[in-house]
This record gives sequence, C-alpha cells and structure tokens, in this order.
Amino acid sequence: MRSVCKWSTVQAIRAPARGARTDEILAVDRGEGAINRARTGRFDMKNKNVIISVLFMLMGVAAVFIYLSTTRQSSSENRDKFYNSDNAEFINIDDSLIGYYEISHLPMPEGEINALYIDQYDKIYIGSGKGLFIVDTAGERLKVVALEDMVRNVTVSENGDIYTASQKRISVLDSAGTKKWSFDVENERTYLTSLAVYNENLFAADAGVRTVWRFDTSGTLIGRVGDKDTAKGILGFVIPSAFFDLAIGHDGSLWAANTGHHTLQNFRPDGSLISSWGKSGAQTEAFCGCCNPVHFTLLGDGCFVTSEKGFSRVKVYNQAGEFLTVVAPPSAFKGPKAGLLLAADSHGTIYVADNYEKTIRRFKRKEN
Repeated sequence: MRSVCKWSTVQAIRAPARGARTDEILAVDRGEGAINRARTGRFDMKNKNVIISVLFMLMGVAAVFIYLSTTRQSSSENRDKFYNSDNAEFINIDDSLIGYYEISHLPMPEGEINALYIDQYDKIYIGSGKGLFIVDTAGERLKVVALEDMVRNVTVSENGDIYTASQKRISVLDSAGTKKWSFDVENERTYLTSLAVYNENLFAADAGVRTVWRFDTSGTLIGRVGDKDTAKGILGFVIPSAFFDLAIGHDGSLWAANTGHHTLQNFRPDGSLISSWGKSGAQTEAFCGCCNPVHFTLLGDGCFVTSEKGFSRVKVYNQAGEFLTVVAPPSAFKGPKAGLLLAADSHGTIYVADNYEKTIRRFKRKEN
C-alpha cells in the first residue's frame, strides 16, 4: 500500500534550471507535491497595504498630538492673558460698582493666615500655623492659644466653645482656649476646609471626600449633607480645588459653596436642599474660573460677601443672590491670585485676609 506523508515541509532551494533566473526560488512542498515560483524581493500586496495603513495611523496620531499640544499651549497662554492685570475689561471695575472703601489694616501674626472668624461679640479669631490668635477689632491681641495641629479653620458656637480643624482632626476648646476634646474624621481622603456650628449640629466641609459631614457637638457622626441625589434635585458637590466653605444662615440653615458649579447652596440640617444661586462667567456679577467662590460670609442683614481666586475680587449679594456691589476689585490685590479669607463684624465692616501684603484689610460701606 502506498503510504501518504502526513506532514508538510517547505524547503527553499536554488534551481538554476534552463530559462530560469538565478534569483528565482523553487518552493517545493513535499506534502502536496506542488512547485511554486516566487521572486526574491517581491512585496506581498496584503503586507504592503498593512504597512501603509500603519504609517497613516502613525501620521494621524502625530497630528493629534501636535494639535493637542498646540491647543493646550494656546489655552494656557489665553488663560494667563485673561488673568493678567492688563486685562482692563475685567480687572479694572467701574467705580460706580464699588460700594466700599478701605478704612484700615490690622497686623497679622507671623506666618500665613489659614483661618479667619469673627464671633457675635466681635472678637476676631485668626488661625496661623499651630497657633490661634484672638484679637479685638482694633487689632489688640487678647489671647494666643498653642495647639497640637495646624489651624486650618475655626468657628465659634453661641455658648463660646471654639472649634478648630486641621486636615483630619477637629478640636474643641472652651472660651478660655483650654482644650476640651478632639476627634479625627476617619477617611483616608479627608481634607477639612471649613466648619460651621448651630445648636447641636457641627458641620465639616471635606474637600477630599467632597461632602459635608454632620456631627453632633460631641463628635458623633449623624450623616452627610449635599451628596448627589438627582431624585431630590441635589447635584452633588464638585470641588476641583481645596476651597470648600460653609456658613450658617440667620435661620439656622446651612450654606455651602459648590465651587465647581459656581453656586451657593442652602440646606436644612437633615440634608434636604432649600435653594441655590449663582452663575458662571467673568462678568462682575458672576463667578469666574474653575471653582468659585472660594470663601464667603454673611452680613447682619443676611447679605452675602464672596471672594474669588483667579480674579481676586470681593463682592456683596442680597439674600436672593442678586449682585449688589463690589467691596474690592481685582486691581486692589497684588501677588498670587489665591483665595481671600473673609469675615464681617456686627457693624457690617468686612475683613479680608491678604497674605501677600501680610495684613487683614478692613472695608466699610460708602455712604449713599
């Protein structure tokens, strides 16, 4: 019986047969017994098409990279130009819109101010480094309290207890500055940026977790405020940078700056949304940049004072969020366009911490 070979091997040999070119190859497939001719150096069309396709893809990737690089550079240049002090259209605000004037400066403690608050008795609390400085409205130092942690924010309850926070720890002092107790917020992403207290509720804004923690005044966690809930019309906090401010309204409700949405939002203590206001834009009445307003406070009549970074401007809005006036235009500030801490006393004087000038600047309403 004739055996059939089950394997197939291709062997290339030189065959200078009659009429054949020396660069031809005889491919002998012993399994099939077929002889095929091929020319050395001939491109297979399929491989050629693949190579051409790859080249076009590489050219396309290179074109996209160049476009994105150019666009990014152009965007950066435009942004720098936009925020440059020569941009008179937005930097130099018309005098008719400025309703305040600067009356005096208060000396700052050594180091940068990280926290500023004024209580119901017009005592000023300044957080700088690991120190809490308490002064009066004339700048006279009343007390200095040394703490274990950085004082990044401070607030005071109606009974006089002082609440301070570092990145993760909240501490409670009595009115004399003696530490009562402290607790840590147990989340690896926590970055506390603001505190607000009302009755038995202690609220802590967390820019790392992008939420507002609600504790009772003993430090027990009750819940969270402002987390996204589309069914209830709550957008959730968009916090692109470490600015996330809180304040208590005159009705005891909570106000929070949703900086990525350029709005101030009003919540009940249980987290239900009451209202919000604000809009994005470079116009004087709007909030500009990626994330503003970075700080705000309330006046005695319920009006809001806001500050922005990028354009370092301070403005006043009424209780409904309608623009009223400018306290200080961008041209009033020098140096890095960082956020300006705010506070207001019982007389309506507005205090602005200017770390570049190393002073606390005081602004008073112009007489009509």
